[in-house]
Amino acid sequence: MVAHIGKVVDAVSPQDKVILLAHDWGCVFGYEYAMRNAARVARMIGLDVGDADAQELKDSLSAAQKAMVFAYQIVLAISFICPRFVGDRVARLMATALQAKSIRAKIHAGMSMPYAMRWFGINGGLGNLTPVDPPFPFYYGYATQKPMMFHSPEWLQQLRDNPANTVRSFDCGHWLSVEKADELNSALDTWLQNEAGL
Repeated sequence: MVAHIGKVVDAVSPQDKVILLAHDWGCVFGYEYAMRNAARVARMIGLDVGDADAQELKDSLSAAQKAMVFAYQIVLAISFICPRFVGDRVARLMATALQAKSIRAKIHAGMSMPYAMRWFGINGGLGNLTPVDPPFPFYYGYATQKPMMFHSPEWLQQLRDNPANTVRSFDCGHWLSVEKADELNSALDTWLQNEAGL
């Protein structure tokens, strides 16, 4: 996944640095690319997922929250290794239960690969992720109306301590780019223009 992101970056901007925008699992893979290839990144925007592999995040979750995370993620991980028809059906049912803002007909079990990587070690697994400590200006937007946060309080404070970063909460669920599209787009446009000195 990191190599794939690198190919996209090199194709769209062979010489200049890029601005990366990522949400959910895209953050996990996008951060990994950005931390390994910081010289290719001018700025980054992460939405609703932060230090996903940090012990501080695990420690910040209650037992009930940990059980909730395990329950939906293991179901999706299983959907990935099931026969295609069964896996697709399971993935769509879980997406409905989680109120995913996607067209149901386009949801398939292959989209559950990151969960299978996490829980079953598929495709090399997700061990030893690079800590997310951006050396470039970073915007982190997160939703507040959900059962748990996907970042630790310590990481959020670390971001806020760096004046090059911006951290903003949005009063909505996990799908903030849909539920708060206008507000998010306006905030990002302002941030990007300020960062560019416009």
